Amino acid sequence: MRTPTDRCEAIDIVRLYAMLAMLCSHAAAKLGLSFAVAGSAGATAAAPGTVATAVGLLLHLASPTFALLTGFSLAYYVASRRRKGRPDAEIDSYLLRRGALLLGLGFLIDGVWINPLRLAGMPGILGMFGINLWLLIPLRRLPLAGVFAAAALVAVATQGYLAWRGAPVAPSLPEALLLTGYGHGDGFTFPALPWLPVILFGFACGRIVAGGFSLERLALRAGAALLALWGVVALAMPLPFRKYPPSLDYLLPYLAVACVLLAVHARYRRPAGWWFYRTFIVLGRCPLVFFLLHAKIVANGFVFALAPLRLPGPLALALVVLLSLAVLVPVCSFVLAWTAWRKALVTADPSAAPASPQPSPG
Repeated sequence: MRTPTDRCEAIDIVRLYAMLAMLCSHAAAKLGLSFAVAGSAGATAAAPGTVATAVGLLLHLASPTFALLTGFSLAYYVASRRRKGRPDAEIDSYLLRRGALLLGLGFLIDGVWINPLRLAGMPGILGMFGINLWLLIPLRRLPLAGVFAAAALVAVATQGYLAWRGAPVAPSLPEALLLTGYGHGDGFTFPALPWLPVILFGFACGRIVAGGFSLERLALRAGAALLALWGVVALAMPLPFRKYPPSLDYLLPYLAVACVLLAVHARYRRPAGWWFYRTFIVLGRCPLVFFLLHAKIVANGFVFALAPLRLPGPLALALVVLLSLAVLVPVCSFVLAWTAWRKALVTADPSAAPASPQPSPG
């Protein structure tokens, strides 16, 4: 049976892909390049069939993949705590505190828009993850079949509600936070409940793998099932390809691709000799620091610095991404090294510092 380290390495690699797609997408959006949002209903998109559309569709892999891996990582965390004999109250406390942290950071980071400067007052994608961590406190106690059933039920209910509700002009705050959002560009585009089934699906799959089942086999089966379901949805009830909030025909193919990538890297799970993974896997292992740095500080700063040069869009994007990586890789490496040192210190002398939970997604 493969060790948890092997399984987590595959997750780190696939999360790295999501991080890189996120960086490119956000940098392109700040530069005003159309393919940053190609394929999203209600957003500026390039003409169908163009290279820009293909790139935009590829970059959309980030959010569904990250949400799926959040569920996987949480399942590993819960399994690890239980193997160590930790009480459920400790797990609940962690989810409660982590959710509050993400929600607070969401209001702080995504609630302030820099260009143009204004207060959006909504918590963004971090807030979505924070709210869903709170929802997982009771839902994680369901049996495995119950978690899958809850994911299906929430998906059907939210998609049905969104189809009936349409695009509300002025939703209430609870409806915006949980169901509809405020629309692209209006301050909040990641309501919690449409994304909850993705996290629950990842959590259920992670629970199976944490119990000893092959990640490669499970990911291939899950990918095939998601592709089949996508075909049924496309034929039976065509939906608008929409990310804000996500429609099923947007989520299902990307989740299938993420599962295939997990299967590939579960098999080829020793990238130490590959320069790309050896250098950049730190981004997949340090997602929160990555997000906080790239979202407002790194990408925005380099976009503003390059603006006076009036470079062609693709060249400007390449420079922003490369410069951002030149900052993000060493910073994430330092954070991981500091975390490892702190854990080693605690292991050597348990009284030296409080116990720290395993790294979590988000």
